[in-house]
Amino acid sequence: MPKWTPLQKDGKPVRSRVSCPISFDFMDIGVVWRVEKMAEFVGGNEEMFKFLRENIKYPEFAANNSVQGRVNVKFVVEKDGSISDVEVLRSVHPSLDAEAVRVVKLMPKWKPAENRGKPVRSVYTLPISFRITDVQTNKKVLP
Repeated sequence: MPKWTPLQKDGKPVRSRVSCPISFDFMDIGVVWRVEKMAEFVGGNEEMFKFLRENIKYPEFAANNSVQGRVNVKFVVEKDGSISDVEVLRSVHPSLDAEAVRVVKLMPKWKPAENRGKPVRSVYTLPISFRITDVQTNKKVLP
């Protein structure tokens, strides 16, 4: 910032106050936590559940050791609908955690969240339940 020129009275510098209004457009920085329209998996929740059922592979170690439970995964839905910053909030077992992260990263683009009609980055938390219904053959995964 360049040097300021002081206010002068009778040719001598005097004290003065200066205020500079600064405005920020919070719509274009960071992640928006409160949005007018939530991010949505294309096709809605039913399509998301279908995607999860078709793509989750129950980890062999977890299936063989009857490890089950709910993994909570947090991620950012970007302005273009892509997924980023995937992380586990609530862990069950490293093998289930890794599978939950893998399948979230595999998701197609979402409809992004909106504020004032414009797409914004938003945070989404998704609980993914791993339940074993038949240890031998059918591993059932419920979102």
